[in-house]
Amino acid sequence: MTLAIPDEAFVPFELGHRDRLDAAFRGAAYPLCEYSFATQYCWRSFNDSRWAAVDDRILVKYREHGQDRFLCPIGTGDPSALLLACFERLRAGGFEPRVDFVPDRVRHRLQGDSRFRFEPDPANDDYVYRRSDLADLPGRRYASKRNHVSRFLRNASWSFDRVDAAGVPECLSFLDDWCVSHACEEDPRLDFEVEALRACLQGMEVLGQVAWVLRLDGRIAGMTLGELLTADTFVVHYEKACNEVDGAYQMLAREFARTVPAHVAYIDREQDMGVEGLRLSKRSFHPDHMQHCWIARPEGAAVTGPRAGPGPASR
Repeated sequence: MTLAIPDEAFVPFELGHRDRLDAAFRGAAYPLCEYSFATQYCWRSFNDSRWAAVDDRILVKYREHGQDRFLCPIGTGDPSALLLACFERLRAGGFEPRVDFVPDRVRHRLQGDSRFRFEPDPANDDYVYRRSDLADLPGRRYASKRNHVSRFLRNASWSFDRVDAAGVPECLSFLDDWCVSHACEEDPRLDFEVEALRACLQGMEVLGQVAWVLRLDGRIAGMTLGELLTADTFVVHYEKACNEVDGAYQMLAREFARTVPAHVAYIDREQDMGVEGLRLSKRSFHPDHMQHCWIARPEGAAVTGPRAGPGPASR
């Protein structure tokens, strides 16, 4: 008998849920950027993200392309019963039976189970880099990045500073200017992304986020924000810089890598969402490996509806 999940079990993400849900995300230690309380909380309005506690696991439900979707059940142990419950609930609602953002570990565990099949979702694979590579930009393959950094360093005065509560208003003002220059109002996804970043900044301490700003002659030329995702990996959730400042993005990547705790071996710079420009940019920093993302379906189920694009909190 399939486990039933009632509608009333799902509630919107709120700051007061942070301790419980953050513990669940960190306990599962799924190495994909979606599995973060801050990600789900800050994008909740865009995706109508909701969560439910079912037995000893957390389910996250969201909306995409007019369809209900689920993340992989969050917890430890065998997730097969909840995957089947998600399929059944989606079928009952007239939606495609699928579970998204399934990490490699879960796929490997269930690969021999004839009830499931798994499809790669490369647009939502996470790019993961060695911290030391981004911090040092070594060798010929990073020569162009070092050239951009050198041009930035010709400026008379720069700094890379940790953002505290007193610095948040200045960061918000920088984002306002950034949005004007990038015509955010004409791009709903970009507009929502910046709103999510604002929410992260305003709740930075409660959400467990850390942010830094790159200054040029005292003014913000770029900013970055992230958190520890797993024991050895820091994730960059957001990175914004002035396009007219040569080397700003390369400096953000380098200084971020030099600033994160010494025990961090890897930096996750999230997905390319199937966008060619993002793919080329992320590949140009030479990832050490990819954290692969999978879609789980019931064996024999036909693919219906639109192909999933960017995930629930893709940036």
